[in-house]
Amino acid sequence: MSLYLSLNYQKRKSQYETKDEIPVILFYYFNGKKIKISTGVSVRKGNWNPDLENPIKRSDSNHKFKNLQLKQKMVEVEKIIQNIELNGQIPETTLVKLYLKKEDNKKVVETKKEFDFFILCEEYKRTVLSDVRYTYSYRRNVVNTLNQFSYYIKEELESNFFPVSDFGEDFQKGYFNFSVEKKDRNNTTIQKHIKHLKSFVKWCFKSGYVTSPMETIPITTNFDKEIIYLKRDEILKLYHFTDFDYSDPNHDNFTTEYFTDTLKNGDVITYTNWEVYKDMLVFGCGLGCRFSDLVNLKIDNYQFGEERTNGYFVFRMKKSRIGKQVRVPINQLTFNIWKKYSKNKTRYDYIFPRTPKGNPISNQKMNKHLKEIGRIVGLNRWVQNPTYTSDGKVKEGTDIREPLHKFLTSHIIRRTFIREGINNNIPYHVIMSMSGHSNDKVFQGYFSTIDEELDKTGKMMFSITNETPKKEEKKVSVDSELKTKLSQLKSLFEEGLITKDVYEKKVGELI
Repeated sequence: MSLYLSLNYQKRKSQYETKDEIPVILFYYFNGKKIKISTGVSVRKGNWNPDLENPIKRSDSNHKFKNLQLKQKMVEVEKIIQNIELNGQIPETTLVKLYLKKEDNKKVVETKKEFDFFILCEEYKRTVLSDVRYTYSYRRNVVNTLNQFSYYIKEELESNFFPVSDFGEDFQKGYFNFSVEKKDRNNTTIQKHIKHLKSFVKWCFKSGYVTSPMETIPITTNFDKEIIYLKRDEILKLYHFTDFDYSDPNHDNFTTEYFTDTLKNGDVITYTNWEVYKDMLVFGCGLGCRFSDLVNLKIDNYQFGEERTNGYFVFRMKKSRIGKQVRVPINQLTFNIWKKYSKNKTRYDYIFPRTPKGNPISNQKMNKHLKEIGRIVGLNRWVQNPTYTSDGKVKEGTDIREPLHKFLTSHIIRRTFIREGINNNIPYHVIMSMSGHSNDKVFQGYFSTIDEELDKTGKMMFSITNETPKKEEKKVSVDSELKTKLSQLKSLFEEGLITKDVYEKKVGELI
């Protein structure tokens, strides 16, 4: 049993002219018998090479479209053969031909709408992976997301063929329910998946494989939640905790894993992994950068001012599509940590050490250890981090307050930096410039209203005190006649002619 593609010559090869189009036929062999299966594709003799993965050469102006049609036809026939075998039958040529005829009668749809997701998906992934304009993490996310859709279609929809034109509202709702109920994904993650799928269909549309781009279903993501961040005293608590440091003789009570840095003079300096993780967390909170930027900062990213302790960290954001450059003034904490890790290095060296294989420190490993680091340091402030259902309700039991260290990850870096800026009344546009945000809606997702702000501003509303107002003293109008009588009484009292009690009584009666 075999399948292969070939040109369907109807006359001698020498009789064909250069411009002649020759049909491409799919041959199916089984037990010495064969059938010809039309592919609907024609090609010039010089543009054909059956030894290539894509047999129609690039010299054919429509080679991509035609090669995909051929692959799709191969997949269609292979699927028919599999179905015959699954039904306990023998895939003889006559039976395959019969099944093909049934399929042709069953679907009368435009060819362009029939392009298979699985074939186009592989082509798109190769395109994305080879596009140097995208970051490595973005390319990896695209591939992983499309693999999730492949799994859903094969396992949940039980289909090995899925037209790209079918990624409509029903498909998206089905994927949403599957992601929530079986994969426990949150709305934000699902929204990102749908966004990557939309980009894929847009590429298909531009390439002519579908007749229209994809409309996405609305997904609610703006749930009311508390943004967890580190307070200044908690940052200082981490900064001043030195028990993890390699220089501390008791550091092995906490960890026995290490990082090393080779200095420009050839010397090697050693740090514990917890020491580096803690310093990176504090340093990042003072810089406001993403983890992907943090691990790739070099000594030269610090540009001195007039004095060594004044200056800016200047770097281009790795996840920015336009390579956005940000400038963040140095502070005492970031300078001290930079000084610690920059000593005896060249400006081409990374600030923080690399793994033994020369790779950046792993975000996943750091996040795993940060929770234990936070527990030991004593980051025990009670915070809430509820999770939500797809319709925006808090999942039962997830709104119970927990110690801060349980939620400690590198994601807290940018939230802490932005909250510190707000607490110090730095204008929003200045904070956004330093954090690299250009979208106000995204920026506002990094902070929420805190109790201190409510206390301060809330008390200003209808600011009425609870004190009972003092009764206004009654002013007495005194005429000249009364003045004379009071003066006479006073003289009598001073001369001792009347007692004090009589004097006060008479004065009271007059007034």
